[in-house]
Amino acid sequence: MYHLCLDALLLISVLSAIPMLAVGAAAGLVGLLQAVTQVQEQSLSHLARVVAFAAVAMAGGSLAGAEVQSLFLRVLEAVAVIGKG
Repeated sequence: MYHLCLDALLLISVLSAIPMLAVGAAAGLVGLLQAVTQVQEQSLSHLARVVAFAAVAMAGGSLAGAEVQSLFLRVLEAVAVIGKG
């Protein structure tokens, strides 16, 4: 049971960190580009964040779903074992 909790925490951390890093990198690049060109349009920053998040979600969505499904099945097996004991 302890390992399932650790696996769940690790999975949550990884699945949330990857999109956050992509969004942060996109926001940093757009911010740098805006500073260099002196274009102060707020919608560019938001657009870059949305596009970065969408790209990461499309690229890794099936892998993330498979990992969550695997963890869920392991939790269901543990619940069945606990219920028998």
